[in-house]
Amino acid sequence: MDVLQSFGREYVRQLRDGSLAWLDGVMNGRMKGARCERLYASIADFSPQQRETLRTLCAHLTDHVLHETLSFFEQSERWRLVDEAGENLAELSDGLCGELYGEDGWIEKFSGYPASLK
Repeated sequence: MDVLQSFGREYVRQLRDGSLAWLDGVMNGRMKGARCERLYASIADFSPQQRETLRTLCAHLTDHVLHETLSFFEQSERWRLVDEAGENLAELSDGLCGELYGEDGWIEKFSGYPASLK
């Protein structure tokens, strides 16, 4: 696996899947701690449709943040996303943001959750 694909796998699994797993835990009441318990209580009376809408919105927001983060590093003159050898990942791609999407995109290939955009 090349460096760009390796980064994509870790990026999606750690950030996307980690965030969506946390969301599932909160929405199902499995997360402990005062903040998570307050969040769970605030949605306890939601209908199944409202819960699904919230889950969909959060998945879209998560993917949007991943997209914007990659865009930031790709467009910034000051900040770079580099691997341990100092290689600029933005230079290895024709568009880091685009690596997330599509049949061969990082989300489809590496995420344990369905893509928010189809």
